[in-house]
Amino acid sequence: MADTPSDSIVRGQLAQAFAYGGVATVLALGAVAIFFSKGDQGEQARNVLSTILPLVGTWVGTVLAFYFAKDNFESASRSTKELLGTLDERLRTVPVTTAMIPIDKATVRKLGANEKPDDLVLQNLADEMRAAQRQRLPILTAGGSPCLIFHLSTITDYLSKIAATPQPANAPPLDLKTKTVKNLRDEAKDLYEMATAFTCVAKQATLADAKTKMEAIKSCADVFVTESGQPSEPVLGWITNVEIRLRSQV
Repeated sequence: MADTPSDSIVRGQLAQAFAYGGVATVLALGAVAIFFSKGDQGEQARNVLSTILPLVGTWVGTVLAFYFAKDNFESASRSTKELLGTLDERLRTVPVTTAMIPIDKATVRKLGANEKPDDLVLQNLADEMRAAQRQRLPILTAGGSPCLIFHLSTITDYLSKIAATPQPANAPPLDLKTKTVKNLRDEAKDLYEMATAFTCVAKQATLADAKTKMEAIKSCADVFVTESGQPSEPVLGWITNVEIRLRSQV
């Protein structure tokens, strides 16, 4: 909760009182040390001064640091909120149709009429991405609706783990080129969940809407634009977390 004007005044008065009180204490101790500067009493006075002076300085410094640090923290918090609000406002002014990659210009893998996503060979998908110099590959149904989204890192992580796993002595030679989406789903559910981590927005939405829906899904980094935001509809465009981050920069 923000301070009221009276709270700020009281804190200011306390800070001044501690500062003036600290100075007065130091001066008083100094005067005493000078007054008793000779003989054994002088030595004792200097010992007392050298002991108490750091304590007074620390005490006053702590109080002042608390006073000013609180104001600085509140100022930084306000600035952060204002900045985030500005970024959100900026995203709300950008239609998804302006920021999206039109699906007819994107590198995608569209399933055949009788083709199942489970039967897709992972190595082939990775080769398609490398050939197109892409790190992601949307998988669309025969009707053009979103099905899966594969990141190259997801496939390489899975295949490298399989290659590093010791095989039984009597097992046939391991052929990574035969591993399919079904193998990934059955053997590495966490990686398969990343391939299903996408969402959809309507073509009337803004980048702020896309960002909100993306953040609501774990590991989601891709948003597909459809006519009314339903995943059963053909994809019109594709927005990645990279595009949203670039548009959010100050």
